[in-house]
Amino acid sequence: MNFGEILLSVLLAVAGGAAGAAVINGINERWKFKANRKAVKEDRAEAKADKTDELSKTLADLQGQLKVLKTSDTAQAEALRLILLDRVLYLGRGYIKAGEISYDDRRRVHATAVSAGMAMPI
Repeated sequence: MNFGEILLSVLLAVAGGAAGAAVINGINERWKFKANRKAVKEDRAEAKADKTDELSKTLADLQGQLKVLKTSDTAQAEALRLILLDRVLYLGRGYIKAGEISYDDRRRVHATAVSAGMAMPI
């Protein structure tokens, strides 16, 4: 037997024995680790996409609610202006009927008209 044959028989004995099984087992474990790591990355990407979709829907809902609030605020402001206009007209008729207005009353009526957007500030 020469050195090459001895080396070949030792390699066959190792590959066929526990050392060979350990090497194969190590290769198998490494392959499973890579496959598992890839699956974990894909799961994270899916979870991130799901969360992004959920946040997009929530944002769209909030934008819709904001539009409703803006519309409601505009309607309330317009209603307040009409109420103040009615108040100014009512008070004006009363002062015309009485034939006079005090300085303090004039100032209050003017302030009401300004806040209603019907007169320029003094």
